[in-house]
Amino acid sequence: MLSKMRKGLLMFLVCVMLITLVPMSALATEESSAAIDLTALQIAITAANQRVEEIYTVESWAPFAATLSAAQAMLANINATQEEVNAAAAVLQAATAALVIAPVQRIALSTAERHTFPAAMVGYTAQVPHSVTVTNTGNLETGTLAVALTGEDADAFTISTEIIPSIAVGEAANLTVRPNNGLAVGAYTATVTVYGEKVEEQSFTVYFTVGPNRAMLQEMLDAALEREQSNYTLETWVRLLFAKSVAQSVLDNENATQTQIANAAATLERAKDGLVPLDPGNGGPDPPDPDREALKAALEAAGQREQDNYTPESWIQFLFAKVVAEDVMENAEATETQIADAIAALQAAKKDLVRILPFTDVPEDHWARLNGSIAFMWSRGFMTGISDTLFAPNFVLTRAQVVRILWNIEDQPEVAFRPVFDDVRDTEATAWYSVAVLWAYEHDIVRGVGEGRFAPHEIVTRQEIATMLLRFAQWKEVDTTTPEDFDFTDFPDYDQVSLWAETGMRWTVYNEFIRGTDLGMLNPHGTASRAECATILQRFLIAFGE
Repeated sequence: MLSKMRKGLLMFLVCVMLITLVPMSALATEESSAAIDLTALQIAITAANQRVEEIYTVESWAPFAATLSAAQAMLANINATQEEVNAAAAVLQAATAALVIAPVQRIALSTAERHTFPAAMVGYTAQVPHSVTVTNTGNLETGTLAVALTGEDADAFTISTEIIPSIAVGEAANLTVRPNNGLAVGAYTATVTVYGEKVEEQSFTVYFTVGPNRAMLQEMLDAALEREQSNYTLETWVRLLFAKSVAQSVLDNENATQTQIANAAATLERAKDGLVPLDPGNGGPDPPDPDREALKAALEAAGQREQDNYTPESWIQFLFAKVVAEDVMENAEATETQIADAIAALQAAKKDLVRILPFTDVPEDHWARLNGSIAFMWSRGFMTGISDTLFAPNFVLTRAQVVRILWNIEDQPEVAFRPVFDDVRDTEATAWYSVAVLWAYEHDIVRGVGEGRFAPHEIVTRQEIATMLLRFAQWKEVDTTTPEDFDFTDFPDYDQVSLWAETGMRWTVYNEFIRGTDLGMLNPHGTASRAECATILQRFLIAFGE
């Protein structure tokens, strides 16, 4: 019986211990955890993370990085004691304090990548020099610095010094650069570079334009007036007449700006260089009874144009061609050659007419309005707006829309429809692009996306446009070779161009139809807006004689 009493007492004591000791142990753990103060360690880690590896020596950074890693591990350790946490914080603070800044020789220039001097006219006075501040932004003296002018036009500029004595830490020195006097008409550019034995060179480009003055424009006009119409084709002569008229109006304007004088001179020079002499081999008697019906039809069509629809510059040129054509029409003795030339000149001037844009979403300062691409494509009927008053310059284009534009450029040739792609049907809803797609397919301009699909409504990418343009040019028998030494790898994302699109992208980029983005990227898989497509196609068409 005593044994049973002892066993009962023992069981009672065990139960009491289990009831009392387990909660006390849990409470002790909570009290221990709550007692750990991590503030100092967190502050030390935050301060350490703000350090930048590049400005410190390798020898001091390596132990610092290892200490920081250990401190971050300690912060995450739920079993760490207060003593361990405090020690980790102290060690990290010491390692941070022991970081040694690496010696650096570095300079900065006050001028950005380029400086453009105000344009001047021939006979200009000495130009105001451009002052440049060279600041020591390193933690060591710079040592002696050299200043150099380079580039084809380096002789057109003068720098104030070629040597800058060593610049102390935090100090600066100055130099100046200016265009030389007496430069002829033209644009001049050079590169100014500042460098030292252990200093990374810094450079910027300078630009200076010299335009003709009134006297030179008058001399150019007098020389143009000495030309005789009978020596040149009528089409090129009409362009010279227009250029002479522009030059005379500028000379008559006492308030004409330098830009107006320079533009008038450039227009006159282009027209003069564009004159095409008549072929001496065609100087014999012309066939009798020349056909005037074509000229009459061209004049009637020209008479249907309304001045209010076109820009003043293009309308004036069109009027010149129209007046000359009317004179030929009234001349009973006009030869067949003169009539043919009058028709050609009138058609060329009609083609050059630039319609005034009716689109309210293309403001005067829009980049694609300033470069004339939207007006160029819209005036010729190659691209239309999405309504009478909206062009939607920022809307993206689909594959079908790009093909339709190329078809428009070719004056919408007729093609008998046949089912080539499963997703291009000859229905009323798809009629606006179905024939264009078939035309492009027959001339190997497009090949589809595989599995019998063309994907007409998919957004077109920049590399797809490049490929279509290349194949379009090959079909037109245009030279599409790209020099082997053209460095395509200058673009950081060149390796993102799909293999099938590489030839097209290289060719369009080489010819600058497609240029890099503002960030210097090709962005081959990116989209092209309607305004961007207008610009790409304008460059393409002008380059090949559109």
